[in-house]
Amino acid sequence: MAWNTKKIQESLKQTGYYGGKIDGIVSIKTVRAIKEFQKSQGLKSDGVFGATSIRAMEKLLQRMNKVHNPLDSRFDDEEEDASGISGPEFLQKEK
Repeated sequence: MAWNTKKIQESLKQTGYYGGKIDGIVSIKTVRAIKEFQKSQGLKSDGVFGATSIRAMEKLLQRMNKVHNPLDSRFDDEEEDASGISGPEFLQKEK
């Protein structure tokens, strides 16, 4: 699936970086959210959601899905309950 502006906004919202409307418009809020995401991932914070940002977002979404998916049996033995952690907090817990 192509990464259009709406998908970028949805992903940023899901990970806790964006609080604006999912409207497909590259607004100041959208660019700020992209820059904050990039900064948190150790990427060049230029506001351009290119291939490197896409890979970082896909990786973050995969990690979050593993934490939030109660049906994923690979995590049955973990004692820590990570539910409710998203975005920047999730990244801090991982490091």
